[in-house]
Amino acid sequence: MSYKMHEQKSTRLYLFLFLIFSLFLSSYFGENSSGGSKLDNQITRNFIDNFNLGFVNGFKYFVNSDQVQSPLFYILISFLEKFLNPITIKCLYIFLSSLIPLVFYSALKKKFKKIDRNYLFIFSLIIFLSPYFRSSVSWITTDNFALLFFILSINKYLNVKKTCSIKDAHLCLLFLVIATYTRQYYIIFFLFYLVKFFSIFNTRKIILILLNFIILITPI
Repeated sequence: MSYKMHEQKSTRLYLFLFLIFSLFLSSYFGENSSGGSKLDNQITRNFIDNFNLGFVNGFKYFVNSDQVQSPLFYILISFLEKFLNPITIKCLYIFLSSLIPLVFYSALKKKFKKIDRNYLFIFSLIIFLSPYFRSSVSWITTDNFALLFFILSINKYLNVKKTCSIKDAHLCLLFLVIATYTRQYYIIFFLFYLVKFFSIFNTRKIILILLNFIILITPI
């Protein structure tokens, strides 16, 4: 590895770590630049508190609230709160959210192979500047959790285009389903994947993919 390449990687690492540090500051000061994340957190908190009282109690509260999205995120946070303190959960969510630009960068490298990776990396870091991304980190809302799995889904889809791997196709849909369990509007991308998969796989594999998707999505 040349000195120049080593220097570039070091610069990218320092920049990435600095932006992660900025998320810790946002969380500490309660950044709400999106305008609605603080309120979303208060609504989310009610669901989590009820699931902390027991699964049945939480599920009854969820059903009576007429929520359109699934309770996956609330169940997950209530489970973590049994073992971790609030500060640890905040730190965990910051690191989880920080994976979003990295996965996005991975997808960009696969899609735009001829473009300088330094440019792609800088472009991926724009996510850190999004008010919705930063506010979701500060108030632990569902947005970043769903976005992470949606981008993971896209990343696997790009693998499918290259390798025609049915394993990657199943993972692509699994990640999409998790994103959909958190934010239901992501389900629309299944139609896009389905159309693309018809041009990649034979009928038998399409049937397997559809069965797998139906099994995963049924609880929604």
